[in-house]
Amino acid sequence: MARSFSELRKSRKDELAKLTSALDKMESGGRPKDDRFWAPTVDKAGNGFAVIRWLPPAEGEDMPFIRFWDHGFKGPGGLWYIENSLTSIGREDPVSEMNRKLWAQGEEGKKIVSGDQANDRPGTKRRLHFVANVLVVTDPGNKDNEGKVFLYKFGAKIFNKLKEAMSPEDVEGTPEELRTKAINPFDFDEGADFIIKIRQVEGYRNYDKCEFSKSKPLSTDEGRLETIWKQEYPLKPFVSEENYKPYDELKQKLDRVMEVEASRQERAQALPARATPEPRSRAAETVRESAPADDVGETESEGLAFFEQLAKG
Repeated sequence: MARSFSELRKSRKDELAKLTSALDKMESGGRPKDDRFWAPTVDKAGNGFAVIRWLPPAEGEDMPFIRFWDHGFKGPGGLWYIENSLTSIGREDPVSEMNRKLWAQGEEGKKIVSGDQANDRPGTKRRLHFVANVLVVTDPGNKDNEGKVFLYKFGAKIFNKLKEAMSPEDVEGTPEELRTKAINPFDFDEGADFIIKIRQVEGYRNYDKCEFSKSKPLSTDEGRLETIWKQEYPLKPFVSEENYKPYDELKQKLDRVMEVEASRQERAQALPARATPEPRSRAAETVRESAPADDVGETESEGLAFFEQLAKG
């Protein structure tokens, strides 16, 4: 930002690059970086490695993680829809409603919802995310992150690793032996380092090789543990109603992205002059008979009962 006319004139050569960068972010749906979040670094081949420690619930909170859904897709005209889903807070969401109608219409609708890889078209179904506080133990891609507390956003694959650590059902042994092998990943004393191993498999990041090391205390220094705990970020705002846009605002944006108004005008112009479209019944607007209660294609195992039980002690 120029503070004087002379400064403006001197900086004019840099303005084109700034504008181009800003436009690229707008067109790609980019958002400003949130420095609270950490992500492991991957190399040019798509492989990555890091070690983290999952942290207990932050001050004033009951759970060590939150879960939410969002949508991120490009409409037929090139506009992006990148918004959190109101289903995260138990409300109806316009994209979820659209997906149910599309799914009920047959194969073409299912392609839009699930995505058509042949045409490089992203799906409109909601994406599941989790957020938790972590301590970065090892980060080969950025050593400055080591020893610091960050928020970490992850998906169902890593979530299932957490479940398996808490309830190792696939391990051989008696029920009592299984209970002794189970760990609380979010505990300062009984937790364990989590080794993140990222591989590129068929064009996608794969987390199958991630694993826990042997259980051990994060530290025996109570002062250090308290310092780490006080550095944690609150998670409740991610699922607070005031941080979600209202339904009507999301519906208007969805209509713009999907070019609903343009399609309606084209259909109206194609009708004979004396013909008028018959009114659609409310039942026709809320077709659900062949779609599940939530978004179509949701296959991630949530397992929230494990963490609810953990929070209760």
